[in-house]
Amino acid sequence: NPKTLVSAFSAVSDLIIRERSEIVSLRFTHSTSQCTFEHPIWVKGKGWASYQPEMTQSKYGLKVSKLEVGDAVVYKSPEGKFLEARLLEITQSWGSQFVYMPVLDGHQSFFADGVLVHIPGGR
Repeated sequence: NPKTLVSAFSAVSDLIIRERSEIVSLRFTHSTSQCTFEHPIWVKGKGWASYQPEMTQSKYGLKVSKLEVGDAVVYKSPEGKFLEARLLEITQSWGSQFVYMPVLDGHQSFFADGVLVHIPGGR
């Protein structure tokens, strides 16, 4: 739960693999992550945010804020501690690559590279 930081385990029932070309590399204080332009990330004080909020709204019907350098996100360390991480840099990548989206039983949020993200619409 992004608001209470209570985590729970969910079984992965499927894995969706797609080829995408709209990718951003996000460098945080504790990690680096890559995601699609429209993928929602939990930001303190903003709620769900993405690099391209209009694309998120259009594709998933989910209204999100704009992800920006300086935003604070929830980061879960390898030891399981919840920390604050700052977004230090956003870099666009237009080369084609595969992205992997787990389908979870129950929960629609998970930690990717330590950062709390959301699966809009499940599938």
